[in-house]
Amino acid sequence: MPHKGEVAADSIADPAERTQTLTAFLRNAVSRGDQRHAATLIDAIEAHARSLLSADERLPALTELVGATASAGQLRRAEVLTDLIDSPAYQGTALIEIVKVAAAAGDLRRAERLSERIHQIASVTSSPTYRAQMLVALAEVTGLTNTRRLLAETLALGHWNYAVDALADQEPGAVSALIDEYLTSHMRGPDPH
Repeated sequence: MPHKGEVAADSIADPAERTQTLTAFLRNAVSRGDQRHAATLIDAIEAHARSLLSADERLPALTELVGATASAGQLRRAEVLTDLIDSPAYQGTALIEIVKVAAAAGDLRRAERLSERIHQIASVTSSPTYRAQMLVALAEVTGLTNTRRLLAETLALGHWNYAVDALADQEPGAVSALIDEYLTSHMRGPDPH
């Protein structure tokens, strides 16, 4: 049986606000350990998201649902829900949330498998900026074996601004070497010949 606040959430007209409110109730149910109530809320949020006709409303709602479902420990269901997302950008974002939860839970096999799926999505996106953001988000997940490759790809795209923080966390010596190389090449002045 829904709580009073959840019944009131049904009257929220703004789809994004309604999704956020229901997701907050879901996270609360998870924090209390009430898995049955969490499953009911996941069903309610999914029904709400599926009812949205506008992709501008549906895609963020589904993406938020996937993240909350993964946080509830229902990784398999979260993966299935990503199939409802027909935008590579939103699907990649949702999958990253699953990878984070899976890696934190020690399910590295799932995290690596989904990481490869995200990498495939990123490789076909037409936006180098979005691709760089996805690669860095993956690289920031601890426990993945492909972190160096992801950061190297981001640097090759020319998006150093996205990669430097992750690189400093994952490979601090590499950042020092890059700074030294930059300073050496820019501080010596023009070649006299």
